[in-house]
Amino acid sequence: YYVGEKLSDDEIFDGLLDVHFNMGSDDQAALASLIAERADVWTSDHRLRGVAHAHVRLKRDDNAFPGGLPQLRFLARGLKLYDPRTETSYWNANPALVALYYLRSPLGLRCPDHLIDFDSFAVAANVCDEVLDSVDPDNVVDAVPGKVRRYTLNGVVDLAAGRGAIVGSIESSCAGRLVFSQGKYRFYAGAYDEPQALVLT
Repeated sequence: YYVGEKLSDDEIFDGLLDVHFNMGSDDQAALASLIAERADVWTSDHRLRGVAHAHVRLKRDDNAFPGGLPQLRFLARGLKLYDPRTETSYWNANPALVALYYLRSPLGLRCPDHLIDFDSFAVAANVCDEVLDSVDPDNVVDAVPGKVRRYTLNGVVDLAAGRGAIVGSIESSCAGRLVFSQGKYRFYAGAYDEPQALVLT
């Protein structure tokens, strides 16, 4: 994580940072450091299950923090998403898998699985994961520089935005479309679809 404009492992911060994390698991315990610091308001019941959070304590040092209290910034990875291609859940930024999560989630559309065409989400996920050449040589995919995935979705979803706006944001990240057709939800990601030849005899 960053402290101001420097990474926290910079030697200038040696002995000045005391940081404790909970990563947001459903069975996490309350942070012992918070309990020790403020037992009057923070107890073992304050587990914040499902919520990633940090307790940070800084020791004042004018050399390390010449501008006063620094801004702390964390790079966070979000939910583990179910992937029908592998039937496993893991973190990724694939828009088709984000759409599938939102469709099934209690925080989203709460759609039962029998109304979902999982194959269409797998096909769309493959489109999103396609590796393309990048104009930026600093982009790296699978340890290969100068590459980028066709579509990724990175950001924060504000659940107060409304279902239509949220689905629209997911769709726009991959030129995609969530549709209900023939009794099932299906997802399509934008990609060129080569026309098929029709032979008439």
